[in-house]
Amino acid sequence: MVDRHSKEEIYQKLAEVKHPEIACTLIELGMLDDININSDKITLTIKIPTLEIPQQIKDILLNSVKQVVTNLDTGLKAEITFAQMSQEGRMKFFSMAKANWTG
Repeated sequence: MVDRHSKEEIYQKLAEVKHPEIACTLIELGMLDDININSDKITLTIKIPTLEIPQQIKDILLNSVKQVVTNLDTGLKAEITFAQMSQEGRMKFFSMAKANWTG
């Protein structure tokens, strides 16, 4: 349960999640938002540049974040939603993507 893990520990683990095609973490890319931790549940939003990105990429992002939560504690549940980035967020994302593309 969450009381066995500090919020800082959870944030640190989430901050290690890398994008599947960009040599940056999801935190660095501005993709994780609205992170809330309550007893046995973590809720968060994965912000993506456009909602039309391939489902395969969405699934990889979703599973990467869920894996971190499961590895922390199998009793934790992850409630994850997707949302579109703001224009400013997209500009930052694409700039970082261009500089760090590995796909």
